[in-house]
Amino acid sequence: MKKLYAIIMFGLFASSVSALWQTAPVDTAGAGDRGWWTAVAARPPVLHVGYIFSMSQTPPRTAIRYARSTDMGGTWTVMTVDSAPNYGSDYATLGWFRGGLALDSSGQPHVAYTIEASVGSFCIHAWRTPGGTWQREMVEMRTSQPLVCHDADLAIDSHDRPCIVYTYYGVQTRYAVKTDSGWEIHDIAGAGAPYGAALALDSADNPHIAVGTLSNTNYCYSSDGGATWLVENVASSWWQVDLCLGLNDQPLIVYNETNSSIKFARRDGPGNWVFRTIDPGGASSCRPAICREPGTDSLHIAFYPTMTSPELKHALSTNNGTDWTVENVTTTGGVSSSSSCPDIFAADGLWLIGTQIPGYKLGIAMQNMNAVTEQVALELSRITASPNPCRDFVRLSAPGMRSGFVSLYDRTGRIVARSAADGGTAVIDVRNLPAGVYLARSGGEEAARARVVVAK
Repeated sequence: MKKLYAIIMFGLFASSVSALWQTAPVDTAGAGDRGWWTAVAARPPVLHVGYIFSMSQTPPRTAIRYARSTDMGGTWTVMTVDSAPNYGSDYATLGWFRGGLALDSSGQPHVAYTIEASVGSFCIHAWRTPGGTWQREMVEMRTSQPLVCHDADLAIDSHDRPCIVYTYYGVQTRYAVKTDSGWEIHDIAGAGAPYGAALALDSADNPHIAVGTLSNTNYCYSSDGGATWLVENVASSWWQVDLCLGLNDQPLIVYNETNSSIKFARRDGPGNWVFRTIDPGGASSCRPAICREPGTDSLHIAFYPTMTSPELKHALSTNNGTDWTVENVTTTGGVSSSSSCPDIFAADGLWLIGTQIPGYKLGIAMQNMNAVTEQVALELSRITASPNPCRDFVRLSAPGMRSGFVSLYDRTGRIVARSAADGGTAVIDVRNLPAGVYLARSGGEEAARARVVVAK
């Protein structure tokens, strides 16, 4: 069986989830602070993570860094993309505050970030060349007050053009597209006084944007390249928002409400939003991040329930956000006041969550499905599969499986189906799966496993 990695970018600590989690460093050199805000992407076996680095353990931040692994996290190369001295000072607030990393068709990373310096505020686009160097260009510079530039998020369209959303606090949200003649910039009117924004492009390269203010979360959509916008008020919330698109380009938003709950909103039609509470949270819940597994309606959310909570959490829905299960990734995340906010990425059998860890470091933990399958023969009795062989549905049960979810893996190690467990039982639909032998595995600290045979 090929290796399947479920990777959680949270750092160099022993996982409380399972002994099968393995940890390795990404960036630990020196005394600087890294990972306050992170962005992750992957095209296996190459993993990418971008993050803020500071020479001190508190703001101001002084550099944007990028780490690259070409062997699924075994070794990392760390590069500095940009630093404060490029803007006339040894200290400036640099960051992208909401993802801001995407890969072009050749697999090269692009990042978008903002800068606050004494000479002005900047929105910057940077990209890694095939030769391994970084190039930078200015999207826009602001020299008038206020000199506060908070969010930048980036996506790459089907023509390999970088598209960026960014905000000037209390002034404007803007959407910029790189063209042959330069940056084409559009104002998003009616989105309120912005403090944060997230961007996704649909199958026709139309931009969908979530804008957080200090009072509301807004959803913005343009079908003409940014000239005109549909703006809908989603909910009352703080500025912490993220957005992805579901099947059929359906907008999906996660945000933290003013009462500090982590909330999910799905747009089922114009002005029709369906809401779910992911976690009740506590005081000042940390900015969540959301992504979807390509080709499925499985959604992932990463978050801290509070700004000072050590619990990094992962929420999963296998039915487009109708139902959610939440698990602790680790209880030693080391978040300190107003610090780490995670970013999340999902693909077939691969999860990335980027965030800061104790000691102001950045690291990686991975789970190797080879190690799982080597133990299956010893643990087959821990999950009961019925019927087995199965044709339409299989019912999986285990005494200790009270919550969480159960995943079904094929022979390549790819997750092909998943279902939430309820009262020790999960039911998985196998009608669309080819006949063959599969591995069922539950999540959580008491992981259980079984072989499932699908017959046609």
